[in-house]
Amino acid sequence: MPTMKKAWIWVVAIVVISVLGYLGIKNYRSGYSGIYGTATTPSYANTTPQASPEAGGNTVTTKSGVKGDYLVGGSGMTLYIFDIDSVGVSNCSGSCAGLWPPYTTPSVPVNLPTGVATITRSDGSIQFTYKGLPIYYYAGDTQIGDLNGDGVGGTWHLVKP
Repeated sequence: MPTMKKAWIWVVAIVVISVLGYLGIKNYRSGYSGIYGTATTPSYANTTPQASPEAGGNTVTTKSGVKGDYLVGGSGMTLYIFDIDSVGVSNCSGSCAGLWPPYTTPSVPVNLPTGVATITRSDGSIQFTYKGLPIYYYAGDTQIGDLNGDGVGGTWHLVKP
């Protein structure tokens, strides 16, 4: 009987450690810190501000989803605004821009949708804006339809038309 009791204790200990380990990893992957957030499996984390992850062209379109209507770039990836920005001014550069790549274009496009325009960033790149506010992707969004950046740090939000 003492051997059975020891085996039972080991089984319980292993289960508890496994559950705690899983929760720790889950919190690490889904957590964020500060106003910029922490990426979860970033797909664009090493992208420089001059290089937009956009493969689908220089467009902005509206998509409907569980959080209502919001804007996406040409490849369908979700776009965000940053509360710290002001009209015509991006305040996200350096490590912020690594986690929140600005939606940029190599040249000023023509025939943009209503409300969409461009600004020139401090690094010289051309960034899209919506109603004057710079727009960005989130490195934590790894596939079309992801909305992981909405609400991060209380300062990042979906671009609502």
